[in-house]
Formats: sequence, C-alpha cells, structure tokens
Amino acid sequence: MLTQEQIDTYREKGYLGVDGVLNAEEVEALQRTTDEFVEKSRAVVQSDDIYDVEPGHTVDAPKL
Repeated sequence: MLTQEQIDTYREKGYLGVDGVLNAEEVEALQRTTDEFVEKSRAVVQSDDIYDVEPGHTVDAPKL
C-alpha cells in the first residue's frame, strides 16, 4: 500500500522511487548501460527505433 506522501510524490514528479529493489552492482550495471546509450545517441540526428530524441538534442548535449 502506498502512503499519501508516495502518492503525492508520484503525482508531482511522475515516478516513484522504491528503495532496495536493486543492489549496488545492479545499479552500477544499469548506469553503465544508460551511459553507453547516451554516448551512442550523440551520432543520432532524429528519433528512430532505438532512440527518442528531444528537441535540442545535439552531439554536445544529448537529450533523450
């Protein structure tokens, strides 16, 4: 069951963090994978099957 604070946070931010779901190694692996996707996105100029680029996406400032 969610607390009212969790519900309010979800409504305000659009997501809810849940502690203890992933261990430190899993978080690090996820961060590495995310970093790789962002790095590879620098060569993408428009959205495709893998990347959904935001307006203002550039090589120097990737926005996904």
